[in-house]
Amino acid sequence: MPTRTTPGTHLFVSAAGDVLDRWRRAFPSARGAAYGGAAKAVAAGRVQALWLHVPDDPFDAAQVLACALPVPVIVLADRPREQEALEAFTGGARGYCNTHAVPELLQQVASVVGAGGLWVGQPLASRLERATAFLASPRGRERLRAAKAPSVHEFTPHLTSGAPGEPSGLRG
Repeated sequence: MPTRTTPGTHLFVSAAGDVLDRWRRAFPSARGAAYGGAAKAVAAGRVQALWLHVPDDPFDAAQVLACALPVPVIVLADRPREQEALEAFTGGARGYCNTHAVPELLQQVASVVGAGGLWVGQPLASRLERATAFLASPRGRERLRAAKAPSVHEFTPHLTSGAPGEPSGLRG
């Protein structure tokens, strides 16, 4: 069942260009492409979302993320890891989930991403929630104030004026 946002198909990109059965059950009109064929498939148009399968071994997702810029990318990880998820989001991914998620969850991911949202797995969402709660606490706000860059007034006394024609610098 495709999402209601943008018409098009779901493109699943993997080493062999296969579309797993569970992916096909979630999106019956899904197409597959090998890593090297992703850019061509996206350029051909009518791709609603690119689902990038990241195997267990080290893989540079940046190449595929870069070629998929006009469409949202959702990373499918065999063994989801927080660090990999952060790298995927830094690279431009709009979603990150388990390769073996049930079809209903894949549809939910597509719906959220298709509506312009981010799909973040539960472990990373919990980590972000804890960090946000800490920053909102009195102790967190104090720590944030202490780490804040100095204001112009605090910084100005450390500036020196160079002689005419010489650059200004910092006084230590």
